[in-house]
Amino acid sequence: GCVEEVLAAGAASARPLAQKTLAEVKKKMGLGL
Repeated sequence: GCVEEVLAAGAASARPLAQKTLAEVKKKMGLGL
C-alpha cells in the first residue's frame, strides 16, 4: 500500500544520511576509520 511505499522511500533516503551522521559522530569521538 501507499504507507509501505512511503516508509520504504523514507528508509532508502534516510539510510545514507544516517550513515553519514554516524561517521561524523565517530570522527568527533576519535573513532573514525
